[in-house]
Amino acid sequence: MLWSPGDLNNFFFLLASVFLIVLAYKLFLRSRSDKKTKLMSPRNMSSWMQMSREDRNAYDQELKKINMQKKMKLISDIRKEYKGLNKLSGK
Repeated sequence: MLWSPGDLNNFFFLLASVFLIVLAYKLFLRSRSDKKTKLMSPRNMSSWMQMSREDRNAYDQELKKINMQKKMKLISDIRKEYKGLNKLSGK
């Protein structure tokens, strides 16, 4: 017999544990990113309209800042990856 019953139990326990850890990690990342956007994001039109002009402008500026940070991080990651590819290819 390839697998004993104890080995199968350990395998399924390990598989379930890994699945739960990955699921918890994904939920944690999603909740972290949602917190950033929920703080500034008006979900419906009435809450947006109740904001003052200064609040809407501040929201727009914060959103622009967050988007620019994401773009800059993406560009730096692409540059790092490109440098790594150049080193591998011998250029």
